[in-house]
Amino acid sequence: MIGKRSISTSIFVWAFASLLSVFWAAPKGAYAAACSTTITACGCTITPISGSCIEIAASNVVLAGGAHTVTGPGSATATIGFHIDAGTKSVLLSSINVTGFGVGFKLDGKLSTLSSTSASTNGRGIVINGPVALLATVITTSNLQTGVLVNSAANGATLDRVTATNNTGAGIKLLGVTGANVIDSIATGNSTFGIWLNGASNNTIEFFTATDNAIAGAYLGCHAAGPTGAPCSPGTLPANANTLTGDIVGGTFSDVSATSPAKQRFGVAIDAGNLRNRVLNVKGTGNGTFGAIDVNTNCASNMWVGTTSFGTKSPSASPSGNFFCMTI
Repeated sequence: MIGKRSISTSIFVWAFASLLSVFWAAPKGAYAAACSTTITACGCTITPISGSCIEIAASNVVLAGGAHTVTGPGSATATIGFHIDAGTKSVLLSSINVTGFGVGFKLDGKLSTLSSTSASTNGRGIVINGPVALLATVITTSNLQTGVLVNSAANGATLDRVTATNNTGAGIKLLGVTGANVIDSIATGNSTFGIWLNGASNNTIEFFTATDNAIAGAYLGCHAAGPTGAPCSPGTLPANANTLTGDIVGGTFSDVSATSPAKQRFGVAIDAGNLRNRVLNVKGTGNGTFGAIDVNTNCASNMWVGTTSFGTKSPSASPSGNFFCMTI
């Protein structure tokens, strides 16, 4: 059996390095034994239940890891490093590094927060399902599916200073979510997209860097291969009314450039049927195909402002009927 820690106290819990020395010091092969250890000093009980190594089952819990690393049994396993349960509220995990799990962090509770944490070489780095979650100064790298996955129930999530690099798949994927904010974040070197808005609407991506991702820095659409010009399958939600912008306050452009044409095909790509989106003050040069592309005829209702900063773009000139399509 794979063990988990079930934190059931409804008080603030501080788990520092000295308190968790037995767990943190466990070698990689001692995963199951470490997770079945009982720690009584903080009221935490470890029970032998398959799935999560550490499970938070109560609200108003703070778990500070002292920058230690928790290592799981492998990224292909059905395991979770840290799981915040759906019935919880206001749980904070900070200063923890997680590697080698099927999912590094799974946030199902309301108002869940990760701060100064990292998830590397897991199946998925971080999965957010609970509403109004916050990631602050979080790093996801070399995960085998996605760096950060924000699912449809995670409305109102905020990703602030998230760095997603060298992940297989997208660095940051917004899947069917609304009202999410991605701020001052970096997505580079991922195998498909830096930031993928798939059926996600009314979200804001502000002051971001998405460079050297194999297909596109930022992609609005439903096709895993990137912009095809084909509509999504019936019943698939479009990505509508999103804003991709530079620093609104400081006037700095967001960047979707490539260091060489082979490293990223598109800077920003909006696929067919994704409408009422706004791309403002984003720059992108050196991309292999286009720095900016809108597959919709005459950009439809999408607005592109500040597109002179793109090296190449399609449409290349202002089509009739939409002054804000690739013009300013």
